[in-house]
Amino acid sequence: MKIIIVGGGETGLTLAKLFEKEMEVTLVEKDEIRAKELAQKTNALVIHGDGTDISILKEAEIDKVDALVVATGDDTTNLMISQIGKSEKVQKVVPLVRKPKNEELFAKLGVSTFVSAAGSNASAIKRILRTYGDARIIAQFGEGD
Repeated sequence: MKIIIVGGGETGLTLAKLFEKEMEVTLVEKDEIRAKELAQKTNALVIHGDGTDISILKEAEIDKVDALVVATGDDTTNLMISQIGKSEKVQKVVPLVRKPKNEELFAKLGVSTFVSAAGSNASAIKRILRTYGDARIIAQFGEGD
């Protein structure tokens, strides 16, 4: 499987490291200094460039990827790159949405699969709070039975 990750912040780097042994990973990072740092920290192919630039995505072989993950720090940029991925017929386009108020906009513009930063954090906290000692509630029925 081949994947492009746009955005080399902590999320992008963590994903690249997570997938580098099982997938062919290309990481696109706009900041030149950060791109050089990423090249030292991961085995992914790191391309210095702006992910909103179609020529950069073509250099990353967007036409041959199975998935595009968009994890920049800006929702507008993430939406734009997601739209490019959809227009290039990428099978799976998964952007990060940082501001909950933007989730509806992503959905209205046809990007219905996304990861909500706020929602993910809330879900993780809920999972932790639903753990009691060594026992974990996996389902509740009726009045909490």
